Amino acid sequence: MLLGCMIVLAISLSGCGKKQENVEEKQTEQSEGPGNYFYEVENQKIYVSQPIKEAVEILGDGYEYYEAPGCAGEGMDIFYYYPDLTIEAVESEGEQEIKQFYFKNDTVVTPEGLRIGSTYEETVAKYGDDFELNGNAMEYGDGNALFIVELQDGKVSGIRYTTK
Repeated sequence: MLLGCMIVLAISLSGCGKKQENVEEKQTEQSEGPGNYFYEVENQKIYVSQPIKEAVEILGDGYEYYEAPGCAGEGMDIFYYYPDLTIEAVESEGEQEIKQFYFKNDTVVTPEGLRIGSTYEETVAKYGDDFELNGNAMEYGDGNALFIVELQDGKVSGIRYTTK
């Protein structure tokens, strides 16, 4: 578990050197809404940019918690580690929103039926061919959200929802 925490922390901190977005652009993106990419639990949706407390209410208290100072010393990066799902949130000005979340194993399934272990062909059949290939990842965009399907040997090795 400690190794997993360290890997997630390293991934989150790797974005610290990225150019900051224009605030006006970010507000425009957020006004587009969360998009159509979400994870559903008992008919309740979890999506990026959602307040983290709503997601925790849906998923329950069975998580491990970790936080670290955010990029450029602004706010906190917050991690909720559930057995099958990890959620990363950011805190800024006292508000906590989901920045990204990803599936940890094949027991977690998208609303369309995609899971780790599905094939490239199944992904295209479910989500279409309107994606950008970024290395080994298929990136689908909608609203202010990206739905990212990572592939290895023609099979889904990772599923992630993140903000643009």
